[in-house]
Amino acid sequence: MSHLLLDTALSFDTAVSLGLVPGWSLVRIIGHNNDIDSGTEDLWGQGGVKTWPTAAGAVTVVSSSINDAAAGTGARTVLVEGLDANYNPISELYTMNGTTDVVGLQLFFRVQRIQAVTCGSGGENAGAITATLGGNVQSSMAAAFGASRDGHYTVQAGYQFLVTLYELTCGRLGTGDLELNAFIREYNANSDSNYNAWRCVSSIDMSEGSVPQVAPRGRIVQARADIRIQGISNAANLATSVVIVGFLIDNNALIQSR
Repeated sequence: MSHLLLDTALSFDTAVSLGLVPGWSLVRIIGHNNDIDSGTEDLWGQGGVKTWPTAAGAVTVVSSSINDAAAGTGARTVLVEGLDANYNPISELYTMNGTTDVVGLQLFFRVQRIQAVTCGSGGENAGAITATLGGNVQSSMAAAFGASRDGHYTVQAGYQFLVTLYELTCGRLGTGDLELNAFIREYNANSDSNYNAWRCVSSIDMSEGSVPQVAPRGRIVQARADIRIQGISNAANLATSVVIVGFLIDNNALIQSR
């Protein structure tokens, strides 16, 4: 590996992205909330605070537009990616049916991401598309964006997540105050709910602009832990984004490298 990096001048991030580092993969989490109002909201397109599932179940996908359908001009198929009850990766491809619910067959415990795969002549999803589990929206895709932008993530079983970049951006702040917080909830097999309490690991008071590479940069997040990014505001109409970049590392790869 060192010989390859030296000869080709590849950065470690690039080598991981190309699959040249066994057991390592690059993860990018993008969260965006275009309209945080007074109170607490997660950084995701759905707005408000996400209700996390307590049991695995079938995911329901639906659009706000009739054009997102099997023969429509918008999104025709949508891929849902997530984790099963054992925190192992699963995915399912949905054939859209416009504003009519489409219920899947796979049993998801976490929905990590949704994205449009194929589209009609419009070339993009015509409406907002949501993925719902247990009656609660788990991921949402704004019209024309083709993918969800959710500031939530759960580390799959047998892996750990190393955060290398954590960047926050806020626009249209005006005279309002905005506090952005990163929370982690660690898995605990011995507790009644299988989770420890949510813990705030980073708190940033924002003004308009960007704050890159702040804590929890360099933090290791263990398997089955949940991550969420929230904003607390005393004003309305605040547009806020988060980008988290890191490495998903197979625990077996770490053992073999010792």
